[in-house]
Amino acid sequence: MRTAGLVLLCVGLLAGVAHASPFVVAASYTAPAVIPAYFRVSLDGGAEGVSPPFSGTLSDGTVLANTLRHDVGGVTVGAHVLSVKACVGDPLWATEVCSAAAPFSFTRPAPPPGPPSGLTGFTLRP
Repeated sequence: MRTAGLVLLCVGLLAGVAHASPFVVAASYTAPAVIPAYFRVSLDGGAEGVSPPFSGTLSDGTVLANTLRHDVGGVTVGAHVLSVKACVGDPLWATEVCSAAAPFSFTRPAPPPGPPSGLTGFTLRP
């Protein structure tokens, strides 16, 4: 019983992490195009990270295949540029070929200045 509870807790935690948002997504890659093995992603000119291709259905019902789905939920307030290259490689020979970098500009807005004032004037009405 404890094991089942622990498994459900772990699955719940992983599901929460896996479904953060917002995401930067790109159009699907389909045959006969060369399907990327991974994407090289750089935020604001920083170090490149590697993002695996995504295939699945987004929460709005959009179906994507072999494309970029990169979480940008943790960026700071302000303007940002995400630079992305689609890549294929051969790990045996340590070769890599990537597309030209494609920039995507976006702005994370500042949070609201504060919560609305508290509710007042409660009454019961017929």
